[in-house]
Amino acid sequence: MASEKVMGDDIPTKGLRRFRATVADGDSTIVFEFHAPWPIDPDLDYQQWAIHALLHALNANKIIIRDIEPVEIP
Repeated sequence: MASEKVMGDDIPTKGLRRFRATVADGDSTIVFEFHAPWPIDPDLDYQQWAIHALLHALNANKIIIRDIEPVEIP
């Protein structure tokens, strides 16, 4: 079994494509988009690319909360 490549590894230059990731933790869902190598490389850990992209956006203050509202619980 080949070892998985993650961001920061020596990955051959390929085109990038926009991917969509959905994060769910029971009642909440977050959907975001990120760029990763294309065509899909089976040895590349795309989940780690998504996590890295989300953390980078958070740390760079690129994510803006547009609305906060209370949730009604029946």
